[in-house]
Amino acid sequence: VVFSNTDHSQLLTMAFTVPITTAPCFSARCGASLHGKDLLSRVPDLARPGTGLRREAGCAWETQELTDEHVTVRLVVLPPDGAKLPEELERRLAKARYCRSVL
Repeated sequence: VVFSNTDHSQLLTMAFTVPITTAPCFSARCGASLHGKDLLSRVPDLARPGTGLRREAGCAWETQELTDEHVTVRLVVLPPDGAKLPEELERRLAKARYCRSVL
């Protein structure tokens, strides 16, 4: 899934797959270029609810709900570097693990 802002200077790319029933995978990127092919080749398993934020270029996400037939992911598009974030989000981002698709 790809979204862009109104002037198309930023693209949000998300990949969600379910290669095995009950084993959903998710990753995302946000930036000036499209990450589709690269992102789709390495989509990692979705983290369990309560395990904290995952992050990658320009965004962060966490699993809110994960059942056999339903997944809810909260995705936050981050502002440009240097922009002030809410204190709680800054604290959580400092503890966030980078997405395994880039490790």
